[in-house]
Amino acid sequence: MNIQKAKYILPNLFTLGSVFLGLQSILWSVEGVFTAAAIAILGAAVLDGMDGRVARLTRTQSEFGAQLDSLADAISFGVAPALLTYYYRLDGARLGELNVGLLVVAVFAICGILRLARFNVIAMRAKGGANTFFVGMPIPLAAAIVALSVLSYERSNMALLGSGPYYVAIMLALGALMVSTVRYPSFKKSSAAWSRRRFVVASLGAGLLLLGVKVVSLFPLLLLLGLTFTAWGILETLWRRLHARAKRAARDALPVPDLEDPETGELSE
Repeated sequence: MNIQKAKYILPNLFTLGSVFLGLQSILWSVEGVFTAAAIAILGAAVLDGMDGRVARLTRTQSEFGAQLDSLADAISFGVAPALLTYYYRLDGARLGELNVGLLVVAVFAICGILRLARFNVIAMRAKGGANTFFVGMPIPLAAAIVALSVLSYERSNMALLGSGPYYVAIMLALGALMVSTVRYPSFKKSSAAWSRRRFVVASLGAGLLLLGVKVVSLFPLLLLLGLTFTAWGILETLWRRLHARAKRAARDALPVPDLEDPETGELSE
């Protein structure tokens, strides 16, 4: 086998592994094995994060790989968390004949697919260039928050995380964030000048994570980090828009220079 051609298979194997875990999560959700289904979604998120990095390291990015990744994400992070939530808490959410639970998870899945379609369009317009931010919440992050909510309740038995209204609210909120224009950092651009800072930040983050695991259990801590990152994206976007609006207001408030010649009344050059 040609080694150069074989390299292109490697990142796609990670993507297909993500699909397998997504399908396994769906099967476990239907069977009522919710903890395993949630862990499978997190595993799919790990593989999804690795396929792009492997492609960049091996310089095997391709249009085929990008489209395959989006199709895989639709299954693993759109359909799988929707069905997990439905069978976990929203199966009985009905208003007469109206299946409210199905509508809620459908909104999440549809918004996720719309977000993937928009991402593909933006990526094609960028012509392969790595953006420094995502427009809208990335669908793997939204799926991870859903999975971590289930795992946190199973581990800590927090009443809020086990209630139907929580899952209605979180699914609708995550769906709205995915199709919003809220910006989240992509962390795709790498530079040698930033490597030392990244190492220090990663080391501090790992230390804080280990400390947090000692104080709290792992899954609630990860859920808290995910929700904090979600809130940070919203607040940063609001601040940026308010700052831009203030700059425009200050510019519009500047006095218009008088260009008339006081003696002749004609406009000066």
